[in-house]
Amino acid sequence: MKVLDRPRVVNGVAVVLAEGAKGLQLVGLKETTGKKLWGVTVVPGWVPSGVNMTVELSKTAKGKDVALFLEKSKPRDGWSGGVWTKPVAVDIASGKVVYKGPAQLMRSRPSSCPDSKDMCYLSINPYINDEQRMRVDLDRGTQRTLTPQHKVGDSIFPISGGELYGHYTGNTSNLLRLKGNKKVWGVSLAKAMGPGYTPGQGWNVDYSEKLGVYSGWIGREHKETQDSKGNVVARDTDFRQEMMFGIDAENGKTLWKAKGAATYCLPPMGRKQTVLEEGKAYPVRCIFDSGRFKEAKGTKGRFEDVKVHLEGFDPKTGKVIWKTKSYPRAADLDVAHAPDDGGASLFLAAEETPTLLDTRTGKTINVAAGERFLCTKDAKYTKPEDGNGGTLLYPCAAGGKEARGVSVGALQAQDSGESHVVLGFAGAVAAFPVDP
Repeated sequence: MKVLDRPRVVNGVAVVLAEGAKGLQLVGLKETTGKKLWGVTVVPGWVPSGVNMTVELSKTAKGKDVALFLEKSKPRDGWSGGVWTKPVAVDIASGKVVYKGPAQLMRSRPSSCPDSKDMCYLSINPYINDEQRMRVDLDRGTQRTLTPQHKVGDSIFPISGGELYGHYTGNTSNLLRLKGNKKVWGVSLAKAMGPGYTPGQGWNVDYSEKLGVYSGWIGREHKETQDSKGNVVARDTDFRQEMMFGIDAENGKTLWKAKGAATYCLPPMGRKQTVLEEGKAYPVRCIFDSGRFKEAKGTKGRFEDVKVHLEGFDPKTGKVIWKTKSYPRAADLDVAHAPDDGGASLFLAAEETPTLLDTRTGKTINVAAGERFLCTKDAKYTKPEDGNGGTLLYPCAAGGKEARGVSVGALQAQDSGESHVVLGFAGAVAAFPVDP
């Protein structure tokens, strides 16, 4: 099985996104044995570029666990085009269809609604070219249109929990917070961060209900060179122009900005052990002290003079709590690649000797040769070209090589069922027993 994202385990069933002989599949496996229980064909949909596919789960109001996805469809009502899909929910236990919606032009993949129930998504009404927010009552099988908070011809798409949306009006990019049918606030991205930043280059925004803040990164436009026909022939990215920000979730006010900051040199990190939720560890960001990435048509892209350090920061004030030394990067940007226990520590891949970073204090310790961790490999696939997988985790030894043994301490904080941690490898799914 060619796995594309981290499996999710619910009530004894591991739900896995994989690439099969006939395209993308969502598969249900029995947690204790790995036996295939069901499989359905899925498509990535017509969503903003750079939005990774993940395993999307939800619950019905009556408590049934479901998996959500898009199914390929023909256009309806005499329309044309090859991007029509249907939103579908299946019972995780059996793989049976709970809900299948009408053919639509979907602008986001279906996901659980802000109250962690049912199915919500964005779609386009082709009659008036209006994007609309939809909610489906999965128990009743009925859908309803939530009140739009934008004009016809605008574009919105979710970029964070807490109902934060990217919102385009013409060429202007905004941040928009909704609460059900109510607009809480809207602010231009240029005002919040400065000119040149756009969700079209990607985003990674955390929402903390506990702190009442949005904290994260939104990408910056590359410097592009075009030929006489308007084709892009070269790109130049200055990493020092990246930006992270903190925004008050109540009123949209920018609380802080950190220039040269991003998160894409880091693995996916847990939240529960950080101050974003119930822990004492601090979220981590990369700070580029120098460096560019240049690519030109017909030549391989290259990094130039890249130096980056890590900072633990207060997501409410942006204040630096601790920082590491600066690391030169020549072939890739990954400074840390092995989450150990869901957010409290990181394995520093950039160090010459195996080193563990405590994200509560910024202190480091040397790692014993026999210890086991969860390392990461980016999971990407080429078919279809407009989709990327998420990130796979696998047990590794301190040197980064795959480890056959298992350390309960390293694994038990990850998503698991009653008795196993289920991990996605590049070519297989594996389950490891853990103690309660």
